[in-house]
Amino acid sequence: MSNKGLGATQRFLKAMAFLKPDKVPVVFFPEWDFMSDFAGKSVKKYLNDVDLQIQNNERFKERFSEAFCAVSIYQPYAVAQALGCPISDPEDEIPAVAGHVIKESREIEKFKIPESPWDLPGTGVWLKKIEYSLETGIKPAGIGDFGPLEIAGQVYGYDKFLLDMRKKPELMHTLLEKCTTFIIKFLSEWAKLIGGYASIVLIADHVSGFLNKKLIDEFFVPYHKKVTEALKPISGGLLYHSENRSYHIIDQIGEWGYQIFHGQEWAPGGDLRKTKEIVSDLDQKYALMGQV
Repeated sequence: MSNKGLGATQRFLKAMAFLKPDKVPVVFFPEWDFMSDFAGKSVKKYLNDVDLQIQNNERFKERFSEAFCAVSIYQPYAVAQALGCPISDPEDEIPAVAGHVIKESREIEKFKIPESPWDLPGTGVWLKKIEYSLETGIKPAGIGDFGPLEIAGQVYGYDKFLLDMRKKPELMHTLLEKCTTFIIKFLSEWAKLIGGYASIVLIADHVSGFLNKKLIDEFFVPYHKKVTEALKPISGGLLYHSENRSYHIIDQIGEWGYQIFHGQEWAPGGDLRKTKEIVSDLDQKYALMGQV
């Protein structure tokens, strides 16, 4: 591929293939509150107006045409909501999970995962918004949502989830199996909706930063591998995102099935050159994507 006249997406894909593009690729993952400010509206009004989001996304891509703009229609905490969690509804802040659907560990065995992500709050609403966007001629840049451990923390409570990895590991595996199953169902339906293939699949899971190597190997790796193995045939690239401590996992991320890592706190001793050396020498290489 010639470097002459590379577009933002081409630069991104070239770097992901460990080839040197003409310029450093710039990727924007703008948050909902930033996009609502860009539109000049409150967060609540922005999230509730699909047409506004579609128009604003196109305006954002025009404004930052030299960057790969990973903008899409948003539905906050869709999987957690679909699984039964209440979601807050503030006027001008990003909504949050307002309560846990699983109150006690004994409820986990009987906790039911929906057969389909359609016709549910959260995921069903999001899929219908994407469907509407496609009808207007706008296809999302990619697909994505939270990973298995993040969802487990949302439905059960992060504090209990982290403690019970040690106290009740078998139940936590049961919970993770259920969360993983539904994540795969949802993202597979989303990919099917946009033509059966997504250029990028983003999985955000910050829980890795709270775990030591033993817990990573037991609770994190198996479920992320299930996600990547299920979605690899329908994606151009799998991107893992975490803003948590990451330097203890940089030698593993490629083995989980990801081609890109978008994160921070990934430099041993603060030395980014060391990070690059470690990743460059791996059998399962992946591209590093930093944050500004």
